[in-house]
Amino acid sequence: MNNGLIAGLAAACLAYNTPSQDIIKNSMDAVVFNRTITYEKSDNKTSDNKSDNKAVEYKTNGTGFVMGDKYYTVDHVVSKYEKMLVSGALTLVVPVEREKEITSIDDIPLEEIVNDRNADVAVFRLPKELCAKYCNDLAYSTEPLEIGQQVYFIGNPNNTGKVFRMARIGRLNVPKEMNGGHGYDGDIGLDTYAVMGDSGSPVFNMKGRVIGVMQAVAGTMGYFKPIKHFIETGNIEAGK
Repeated sequence: MNNGLIAGLAAACLAYNTPSQDIIKNSMDAVVFNRTITYEKSDNKTSDNKSDNKAVEYKTNGTGFVMGDKYYTVDHVVSKYEKMLVSGALTLVVPVEREKEITSIDDIPLEEIVNDRNADVAVFRLPKELCAKYCNDLAYSTEPLEIGQQVYFIGNPNNTGKVFRMARIGRLNVPKEMNGGHGYDGDIGLDTYAVMGDSGSPVFNMKGRVIGVMQAVAGTMGYFKPIKHFIETGNIEAGK
């Protein structure tokens, strides 16, 4: 058990009941980091008159998790839509003309199921070689959530690695204007902070079932998108 998990558990025990260590371990094991490579369209041509694509490679600050044979995260973690151009004291944000994007784990590409910018949802299928290592029997729950309900999430704050944190639900059906403008209305607000790198992290109920995906931070609250939006947007078979 790593130091981040131990520290998180110690702090959580002061104010919360915590799930069993077996449940936490299964949750921790489901969290997997990814890399996305964006190939940007170029006006330059090679000798055979093909586009000389310039690969813009970047590591996302967020994360994702495996549930069954699928990989879940939020779109803004694995998609690059804009870039900054600096000219002297002037900085411009301009669109990226994407030729293609490849999201991978362990340098093995994932099969895209859905990548929806408007909903801020991304779901991929793991190929056989990754499934042998990461596929699991993790379940999700779409049961109604309540104010004050205890939950936990495992994020990657500021790229420091997996960190376990407890929280309580502080607000239901949050308008997107309050959560940074990501996705649609209906996010859930937590009574604890989230930081850059937590986007895409799974949020669990105390039974260890996924109830949502961390999406944004505004002020002192973190916000997550209920898992039902991923199931509906991806047209994924309803499960446990």
